Amino acid sequence: MGEEPLLEMRDVTLRYGTRQVFSGLNLRVQPGQVVGILGQNGAGKTTLLKSVLGDVKPANGIIFRQDTAKISYLPQHGRFPKSVQIRGRDVVYLGLDGAKLGFWSSAGARDKVERALALVGAQSYADVPISGLSGGELQRLRIAAAIVERPDLLLVDEPLASLDLKHQADIVKIFDNLSSQGTAILLVTHELNPVEKLLDTVVYIALGRAAVGSVPEVMSSETLSALYGEEVRVVNLGGTYFVVGAQNGTDSGFVEEALHGHHHASHFESAESPHNPKEAGH
Repeated sequence: MGEEPLLEMRDVTLRYGTRQVFSGLNLRVQPGQVVGILGQNGAGKTTLLKSVLGDVKPANGIIFRQDTAKISYLPQHGRFPKSVQIRGRDVVYLGLDGAKLGFWSSAGARDKVERALALVGAQSYADVPISGLSGGELQRLRIAAAIVERPDLLLVDEPLASLDLKHQADIVKIFDNLSSQGTAILLVTHELNPVEKLLDTVVYIALGRAAVGSVPEVMSSETLSALYGEEVRVVNLGGTYFVVGAQNGTDSGFVEEALHGHHHASHFESAESPHNPKEAGH
């Protein structure tokens, strides 16, 4: 008998209001696994995370969470405008269980914060006011706050959004390190390429359905055609996935033209429905 998963979703159907997000989802997440959650804007990726947190109840099916597992959630948008006069390490302190501003003097709290700062490589600017930090530096601190209590399962929503390539690579290295230490990660992203090598499993949500498997299994013409309910083609051009309607063909020449604005193509994981394909912008 295998190791008990941190998270298991059995035949889960989620709804957002009257709209079905997906149905019949089966997913098991073991320690150290990284699961990418893909789909166009509004598909229900964040709703899936909220169901794991218990904020959204499944319409059908069961969601099991290991009783002793610590779960931490890093939403897409930060809590602090840069005008707030706190230091980098203060952001991390606020991730402690029961943290209150000014009650951080215990040695245990300091040790946890220093460890988290070290894990994300943020010690050099830990005492800098956040108003003086870049977006990538602030994102490292937000991740440190999310992991300061050593969660078993980390839920992260669009952690690479608005970051340049260097900071994206830095964040990916942090997640790789966390995974190697046994932290499981559920990662909502529209930036598939930077995280592809991290992913053990992909959940792709579209049109009220979901496909689950490895990146090659899910990012295939056969799988996405079944998901969208009509024929689409997946092209991997230079390591970037494109989803195009069958009427436009599948050769790399078409995708090259799409990149230069001559045709419309859906850009890898943020693919729009083939009924109205467009290059994904975010």
